[in-house]
Amino acid sequence: MLVRHWLDRGHQLVLFDIRPETMEQFEREGVVAAANPAEVAARVALTAICVVDDHQMEQVVLAPDGILAGAAAGSIIVIHSTISVGCLCKLGEAARRQDVTILDAPVSGGAGKAGTRTSYMIGGPWEVVRHCLHMFGERGENVTYTGPSGSGLKAKLAHQIVLCVNLLAASEGYRLAAAAGLEHSIMRDVLRFGVANSRAVEQFQSILASPEAMQLFSKDLELAIDWAKSLGMALPGAKLVLELLPSIFNEAEAHLTI
Repeated sequence: MLVRHWLDRGHQLVLFDIRPETMEQFEREGVVAAANPAEVAARVALTAICVVDDHQMEQVVLAPDGILAGAAAGSIIVIHSTISVGCLCKLGEAARRQDVTILDAPVSGGAGKAGTRTSYMIGGPWEVVRHCLHMFGERGENVTYTGPSGSGLKAKLAHQIVLCVNLLAASEGYRLAAAAGLEHSIMRDVLRFGVANSRAVEQFQSILASPEAMQLFSKDLELAIDWAKSLGMALPGAKLVLELLPSIFNEAEAHLTI
């Protein structure tokens, strides 16, 4: 996880988490525990957020004890979560009124890859992003500056469509091969050395083994579809994958050796 990576590199951290066991664990390792997000923001110049959805994000940032209640003018909020474009705009407007900058910096790689193997796509004012690049460089092997505020999130939503469509293709390919009597390991090598290879194919088993993956992928696809609709675009492939996600995960659990 990101906290572990920062801690291992000697950074002084202030942490708030709704899970008491997480707070206690890191407090024993020297992390300063905060009573709420506002206290975190009041004690640091850069606050990073990792939550699940829009509701949690708005609570963390906008609540009476949220980050903006404690953030000083000139401070920075980095949002690692994949949220809706509308939610990000709402947070950005609130932050600007307090002279606080929000960077959208979604993560690709998953919980199991947090740290040096994680990739970031970062949107926001370049002068602010440049000031923070050393932090991202420590944590991710790939750091892509995508442009102005919101572009990092939009890039992540597009990325998730490509990822999930790849997972559907891999699932159907493996199912067909299994029905024909081909061993999974053999088909994996065929894909690995063929044009059809991708990171989604290479990491197919580990991705589907993640207990929270289906929930997060479903959420991300819904966000992407809603965003595309606001642009007057249809995403039939994304809609199909969203519909078939439960069967992809169920099939993997039933037939693949994870």
